[in-house]
Amino acid sequence: MADPSYYRSTIAGWSERTRKVASYLHQSFVHLRKQRAGDVMNFSQLLGGRVRKECARLFYEILVLRTTSYVDVKQHKAYGDIAICKLANLDQTF
Repeated sequence: MADPSYYRSTIAGWSERTRKVASYLHQSFVHLRKQRAGDVMNFSQLLGGRVRKECARLFYEILVLRTTSYVDVKQHKAYGDIAICKLANLDQTF
């Protein structure tokens, strides 16, 4: 298990939007866990009525979180839904 200061320094380099999306995802996963729905969320679940610009921003920030090992993403077929899986770093940080 890594030192908590490592996670704080990683977050310090993030944009405000990345921090907000990470926090939002963490809260969404906590909500899923309370409903006993697992630790995988579909990207389409997160979009819920957002405009295209917001969807693109959200997708980009999820990719940023993927590169820093906070979430994992999988898409099983072209143009299919994207599964977002939380990783341990997300729980350890938020």
